[in-house]
Amino acid sequence: MKPIINMASRRSTTIGPHPGNMGRRPGGGIRFPGGSLDDQSRVVSPAEAVQAGADFLVMGRPITKAENPALAVGSALQQMQKATR
Repeated sequence: MKPIINMASRRSTTIGPHPGNMGRRPGGGIRFPGGSLDDQSRVVSPAEAVQAGADFLVMGRPITKAENPALAVGSALQQMQKATR
């Protein structure tokens, strides 16, 4: 898996809501608008992450803890698509 991660990191951007770089550093903090922040103090929505240049989003708890994880994934994808229009 490591070579795949290294290749991806050279060709793409993962967004994390970190001060000063709006995410050229991978990290948590992708949350649905109005959803739980859990232990995150800085968050961005899936749409905001895409607008900031993310190629991939890392979303854990907003999906794994959702009542309907498949619906949560669909919502994230929908928000990402709207952000690219």
